[in-house]
Amino acid sequence: MAQTYTIESADEDIPIDPKLLRELRDLLRADEDLDIGVSLKDRPPAPGEQGALPVALEVISTAAPLGKPFASVLNHWIDRNKISIRVSRKGDDYSLELSGANIGDAERLIAMLERGNQAEPGDRG
Repeated sequence: MAQTYTIESADEDIPIDPKLLRELRDLLRADEDLDIGVSLKDRPPAPGEQGALPVALEVISTAAPLGKPFASVLNHWIDRNKISIRVSRKGDDYSLELSGANIGDAERLIAMLERGNQAEPGDRG
């Protein structure tokens, strides 16, 4: 069964720079250990703007858990760009906030990914 994850800013008032979202998309697509679908999620253009802006990244995994390769790419990207993100899984209310260079965050992310739909509601990070 496919799992869908959304990666977005941990602060709803401060979106992730679209350039950084495109960079993460490209990094995830380039990793040979990952067999995933990655796409940008856009918000409609505001009045006077031309074109939609990416505000999140959607990751679809049909394979067994994403685990360490995914967490490694994500953690490196977060640390390099000094941002905080929220990773949520479609179909339930489970989400996890991650910030740069926090090993505990990466370990919680791996655990969330490996549990799939088995995550307990009290397991939030």
